[in-house]
Amino acid sequence: FNQCKVLIDLSIKTDNTMSIGIERKFPTDLDYSLVTTMQNNGDYSMHQFSYTDDLAGTNFGTVSYRYKMTIGSDTTFYIDSAVVNYSNNCTIIIPTNNSISITPNPVSNFLNINIERISESKIEIIIYNAAGQKVYATNYTQEPGSTTKLIDMYTYGRAVYFVSVFIDGKKEITKKILRQ
Repeated sequence: FNQCKVLIDLSIKTDNTMSIGIERKFPTDLDYSLVTTMQNNGDYSMHQFSYTDDLAGTNFGTVSYRYKMTIGSDTTFYIDSAVVNYSNNCTIIIPTNNSISITPNPVSNFLNINIERISESKIEIIIYNAAGQKVYATNYTQEPGSTTKLIDMYTYGRAVYFVSVFIDGKKEITKKILRQ
């Protein structure tokens, strides 16, 4: 937990037919809500999934998360859960303009994708290898404010990758990244 952000790191064996959904529940919610879905497009092996949840604007001391595995179109189950207690005053800081930054470049471990939005937006992040194959994809709805996605690039081979960020279905940026 860092200020008003919760960093969730999961190491799970998956392949391209499996996805991981992160669901969140505040004390006043009746049920959990999906905050992001992540998928690996590679072979069955151990993969690292990271998600940063920005809790700015919330006044709750406890946030519950659960992680849902979906295999194909017919199998779904919960694999784990977590409860985060915090005492920070998380006030909303809405940026004055929209921005996207992708750092560091070159990258050896975690790639940081910081997205600042002045209004709610649907975000999609896709990483392609030099052959044009999709190696990573995630999508989520971002409230106004700033969210940083941490992507573990250490599990990918040393090569050139292309990171594309789509906002509300429109490609906003594609950046060439060197994994060293």
